[in-house]
Amino acid sequence: MVDIWYGTDFNLAKHVRPVRKTVQVEWNPYTKECRLLSHPDYFGETAIGKDLYLKYAIDKEQVDVMDKAAGKGSDKLYLWNAVTDVYTFVADVQKQIVISPDGQYLLIEQPEGWKLFNTVSLMDYDLAIDSSAAPYFISSHAVLWTEGARAYQVNLQNSMIKDIYRAKDGNIELLNYERVSTELQYPRDFRSVNVKQGLLLKITNPIDKTQSFAWFKNKKLSVIIPPTKDHITEFTKMRLRDDFYWIRENFNQLPEVKIKRSSENSKTMYISNLGVEEMMKAEFRKLYYKGADGEPVSGTLFMPLQYDPPKKYPVVVHIYEKQDYLTNRFLRPSFANATGFNTALLIASGFAVLLPDISNSEKGPGISALESLNNALDELQKIENMDMQNVGLMGQSFGGYETNFIATQSNRFAAYISGASVSDVIRTYYAFNENFNAPDYYRYEGGQNNYGFTLAENPQKYIANNPIMYAQNINAPMLLWAGKDDGNVSPEGVRSLYIALRKYQKPVIALFYEKERHSLSSLSAQKDLSLKVLDWFNYFLKEQKNIPWINLQMKDVK
Repeated sequence: MVDIWYGTDFNLAKHVRPVRKTVQVEWNPYTKECRLLSHPDYFGETAIGKDLYLKYAIDKEQVDVMDKAAGKGSDKLYLWNAVTDVYTFVADVQKQIVISPDGQYLLIEQPEGWKLFNTVSLMDYDLAIDSSAAPYFISSHAVLWTEGARAYQVNLQNSMIKDIYRAKDGNIELLNYERVSTELQYPRDFRSVNVKQGLLLKITNPIDKTQSFAWFKNKKLSVIIPPTKDHITEFTKMRLRDDFYWIRENFNQLPEVKIKRSSENSKTMYISNLGVEEMMKAEFRKLYYKGADGEPVSGTLFMPLQYDPPKKYPVVVHIYEKQDYLTNRFLRPSFANATGFNTALLIASGFAVLLPDISNSEKGPGISALESLNNALDELQKIENMDMQNVGLMGQSFGGYETNFIATQSNRFAAYISGASVSDVIRTYYAFNENFNAPDYYRYEGGQNNYGFTLAENPQKYIANNPIMYAQNINAPMLLWAGKDDGNVSPEGVRSLYIALRKYQKPVIALFYEKERHSLSSLSAQKDLSLKVLDWFNYFLKEQKNIPWINLQMKDVK
């Protein structure tokens, strides 16, 4: 008849779905003995061998199970000896733990660098290795490290260091390692690599942003893919042969499966998307500017297909954190778009598309996005054939929140589209998230928003970055959308902004998709939204006024 929520409830998920309670038991198949591992004061039981287990102490000050999910706070790691029933404190853990194959050594990433803990001697010491380095065990007591341009080996028993390889002009990343997950949460695991079998390496040049891929074995480096700006995925060596395969694509390069056999040149085995070769004519320009915190960032401007420089072209801006990684993906025109956004469709329809990067400052996420985007637009207007009177802005989820806030503060846009978005930061801060079955405040204090304070500690920062507080200032038509079953960002955020714009007689249309969640999943809904995105920008950026579903709104707008 009544569901009672107590203030001392630690996991609110139990109020909305069945929560299975479990205990961990150790069973010895030789002696047939059982031992209870679970303890009311500890969790995350992970066996590391020799009757030793790693556990976290339950934080008595932690209110909710998700409070540390956005990187706030640390976990107190303990080593439990199941024979003596003794708990030994290991470290406060915020980031990674890498465990040796036999469990004797723990490599623990700390803010100031890597720390080593010996589970046999119970001794620990700092390794004087930067936290940016990545470790992989190559034996029970030896570790391969990749750090910048250098790969080297460290013997944990005698601290001997041996260089393995040093790149001339790039940073090394290891690709062919094994990872075994644990109950300690990601990325706290066993991690190892067999050096004798060879190393698959990705080498990134931070200056020209090229990547090369190589095979290192017997002190010899063989470059398989020379430096390229193409997007390379699935780079793999066949198990029993010196053959390699990968997938290559770029914004104007059809995706293809490549293979390289021993000393032969690479060959193309398969090419996809052959029906849209016109996208190979796509062009882009880079814009360079400063983010809100003064950090140098960039944006990518995709030009309309077959654009004519003397003409003026409307611009669609898509916002969401940093998007530079998207610029070497093939532009696939499709209506199967979970957020309605598709660069290829837009440039084929005569729009330029800008993907700006943003950076965060202490002023908060909304103001940071606004200042970063203003700097990007200042660079955009230097390109003469960009029609700065007809620029639209769109975003979804966090990008939708950014769009909402920017719309309340800017007069540089002719139309907006915002989807699955937060409009009231303060209301959402204390809301219950049905996707994670937990309060939402942890996502504001850390994570993408990263206010760095609770609402009680700095209410003015939250107010200054809260779109709904300034909804009356929005001065361009706004299309809003949400999935009715979105448990990650409640559709009430979209509904609230719609109600605010409606109250102040602003031009607004809201779309609520049945049985859809945070992103649209059904092809019918995806196509509907993708077509409405094109309609919206054609109507307001190109003056194509023969679109009935928009006319129904605009005819009565004052």
